[in-house]
Amino acid sequence: MKLLGKGSGWCVKCPKTCSSCTADDNEMKRKASDKTLVFKARLGSRNGVPARDYWFLPTKAEKTTGSYSQIMIDQCKKYGMKPVCDHKSYCRSDSNSIYIGQDHHLPHGGHRNTNQYFPSGWSSIKAKWDGLCTYTKAAHRKHALCEQSRGSHAWKLASQMNKFMCASLEEPSSADTSKCVS
Repeated sequence: MKLLGKGSGWCVKCPKTCSSCTADDNEMKRKASDKTLVFKARLGSRNGVPARDYWFLPTKAEKTTGSYSQIMIDQCKKYGMKPVCDHKSYCRSDSNSIYIGQDHHLPHGGHRNTNQYFPSGWSSIKAKWDGLCTYTKAAHRKHALCEQSRGSHAWKLASQMNKFMCASLEEPSSADTSKCVS
């Protein structure tokens, strides 16, 4: 990420529809805390998902009422990203999320720490999912699956546990088009 200067916003990459981004100073300071959070990983091919680069951003839900899946979609969209799909049976082909090819649940410590359940490259980033919830589309009404102590997982509302992971297949943007200058 790079800061484009005072008054110009906090951008990883501007959305394709604009040439530069703008943001007020308060928003710029708030977004500056994201600068060390976005990370890139190359994951191998698995379960029909090709080998490719991913950009990830752990984030917090700004809204905590309503469908957790919709909250994740809306929050990730602000960064030009999508929530990471928890399990292929929930959201493998859901265009609102990104499935990385795993066989088991991300928030379950026993699953997450079994490298054979994930594409190659997973072992270098798996700890970044500690303490997070994951996108499950509509699998359990308004809830998401979240990591619990002792390596287990449980269904939670955003008001109970509000941290999750966003992903992108291209370098993401922390600016929306309303902050763009053409």
